[in-house]
Amino acid sequence: DAIGADIDRLRSSASEAAEDEIDALDSAVDDAGSALATAGDELTTDNLSAVRTAVEGAVAAARAVYETLSDCP
Repeated sequence: DAIGADIDRLRSSASEAAEDEIDALDSAVDDAGSALATAGDELTTDNLSAVRTAVEGAVAAARAVYETLSDCP
């Protein structure tokens, strides 16, 4: 929930230029949360691999937000 609140604050204060990237970050964070919840229920290689993939997606999405905002005047 804290990360979601941070994304909402980012969305409200960021340029419209980063709107798509922030939406992608929000989705990637949700995916990571779901993967973590599933792994918490049952630790398997597949579930842990899904967590890794989801976290990598969230990192890539956060990087895209940062790069887009860095390019804005």
